[in-house]
Amino acid sequence: MYSLNYNGYFSDDFSVSAVVGRTSENVENVVASTNPSVYDYRNGSYLSTHTNSSVSEEEYIRDQARIDFNWDLESHSIQFGVDYTKVTVDFSSGQNGVGDAEGWWSVKTAGVDDRSGAPVGTDFIERRIRTRYTDSEVTSLAFYANDSWQVTDQLVLNLGLRYSGFDNTVSDGREYVSIDNQIAPRLQAIYDVFGDGSAKVFATYGRYFQPVSANMNITQGSSSIEWFEYSELDQVDANGQPILEADGSPSRGAMLRDRYWRQRGITEPGLIASANLKPMYSDEFTVGYQQELFDTMSGGVRFVYRDLGRSVEDTDVGPVLAKKLQELGIDDNVGQGSYYVLNNPGEAIQMSYDFDGDGQVDDVTLSAEELMLPKAERKYLAMEFTLDGNVTDDLTINSSYTWSHSYGNTEGLVKTDNNQADPGWTTSYDYGDLMDHSNGDLPNDHRHSIKISGAYKITDDLIFGLVARTTSGRPQSMFSQHPDSVDSCAPGNPWEDCISRYYDQASHYDENGNPAPRGTAGNLPWVTNVDMSLMYKTELLGGGFSVKGTVYNVLNSDTATNINEERARYADTANGLELNPDYGMTTDRQTERYFSLVARYEF
Repeated sequence: MYSLNYNGYFSDDFSVSAVVGRTSENVENVVASTNPSVYDYRNGSYLSTHTNSSVSEEEYIRDQARIDFNWDLESHSIQFGVDYTKVTVDFSSGQNGVGDAEGWWSVKTAGVDDRSGAPVGTDFIERRIRTRYTDSEVTSLAFYANDSWQVTDQLVLNLGLRYSGFDNTVSDGREYVSIDNQIAPRLQAIYDVFGDGSAKVFATYGRYFQPVSANMNITQGSSSIEWFEYSELDQVDANGQPILEADGSPSRGAMLRDRYWRQRGITEPGLIASANLKPMYSDEFTVGYQQELFDTMSGGVRFVYRDLGRSVEDTDVGPVLAKKLQELGIDDNVGQGSYYVLNNPGEAIQMSYDFDGDGQVDDVTLSAEELMLPKAERKYLAMEFTLDGNVTDDLTINSSYTWSHSYGNTEGLVKTDNNQADPGWTTSYDYGDLMDHSNGDLPNDHRHSIKISGAYKITDDLIFGLVARTTSGRPQSMFSQHPDSVDSCAPGNPWEDCISRYYDQASHYDENGNPAPRGTAGNLPWVTNVDMSLMYKTELLGGGFSVKGTVYNVLNSDTATNINEERARYADTANGLELNPDYGMTTDRQTERYFSLVARYEF
């Protein structure tokens, strides 16, 4: 990490600060064994003794430059500046295993409409290969200006505007996302009610844009090759499990079908992102009141409303595109199978590529009516009450109670309910049928939250600290396989092929195929956490010395913070779905009690 900072004054009223820097990170996993991963879906266990299922090398370099100016006038304080960032992404990954052993290997039982080619009810082996490579960039440039205007002795207006744009490239430098003219206003009014600073009322409005994350250069803009092979079982042991070969791969017989391709390494911007892609943004409104209490404390109330105005998602438009190309009389000679395209859900998608290989680029528009993807929705309401200040000369507290409600059909760039933390790369909107019954209380909805923190001076040199919080548990959902011929999988619907069933337990239905809307399967219990600290400070050799010990989760609480939400799973035979015995089982708990000791010397 390198940085250079500068602060200077042109005059008593005009100052500047600047920073330039670089942060680089290298990540690579080195395997202790070349054995590939072999997983038996029939009983949910690994057959291999692999150390890593994938091998990757990653390098990220972030270059940043920023310059800020501040100009103080009689009733105005004006700030303006420029912010530039470039992130270089160098990434390659593949599956563990040498030669023909490379891959993610699975043992499965064929079901109805199975793409393996195996007879229904028979066991088979699946080999999955997915390699990715990119050497690309993400750049962003923003200009901003803000005026803090003392309109009267009692009224202050903060008037700001931010203009920004960003670009994402593929490996050869071409842009697959290029979005400019993002104009974000930031407005705030603060009114001193009595003119003596004892009470204020305030209101704010802001628009916030979200760029396409750097990881999308890997998941969306890379040269990604993905295919599947399906083979018969060959040699098995007494328990019916395939015997592993010397290279770690499972013993397998004849191929059941031709290789199934999902992606063929195409990095054409016209296939990666819609030509009319617009940025993701949300709007926030707040109104609040704060007043001095008991001379040394203040209390307040604040109302917050946030609304997702537009989202950016990746969708496999393959099923809809196939029908559109047929209507246009264009033969799809690409044979990729899947076409994941960045788009704004609820709006048309514009694609361009030489699909039939005649040397002419085909411009294809899939309308919102043809796609039938619901508009992304996420709303957040909150009411916060605060009480802060000095209870006595030695005791200071900060406390709050927040009632909030987060609801809609998308959590945002991540997906908590199935533990997908790769920004922008979740199952949401991959297919229209995955969004059926997805509207409801979101996984980040914690209806009640109480926080108390404080410090007590035992002596001038010895300070006791406390941070305590308790939060209501998040809502839970049921996930199962999408039933055929209903909702978005109904005949005549663009998603009637019901491809989401290949995602296994990813749709909002129960084990009987009945709708199970998001967030309607109860809530996790409240989570309470208490941290305590003790700090001693003194002078040492002309400088300030302090030592602080902190105990985190003093009560050693172990409340569940996440559970298995897969309500049903594939049966061992062709009898359809069965209740998942692991449904509701705790998968994450609070971090156990631990201790830290920090010593600090300042000179």
